[in-house]
Amino acid sequence: MNKDIMKAMGFEKAVENVEMKKCPFCNKQIDISSFRDLESVREYKIGGLCQECQDEFYGTEEEENG
Repeated sequence: MNKDIMKAMGFEKAVENVEMKKCPFCNKQIDISSFRDLESVREYKIGGLCQECQDEFYGTEEEENG
């Protein structure tokens, strides 16, 4: 995540949450062991979303296959 760009766009609180290891969508504390796979961990490192919010935002593999 580019913190300077995010802050310039008015997402200061989201940046603060990510820095405190909290999801910028739901504000829950991040537990790295809650991610189901390496791809989800990579996505967390980019945008800071917890697994639940990633599933809600992007959908789940079951939804794509089902």
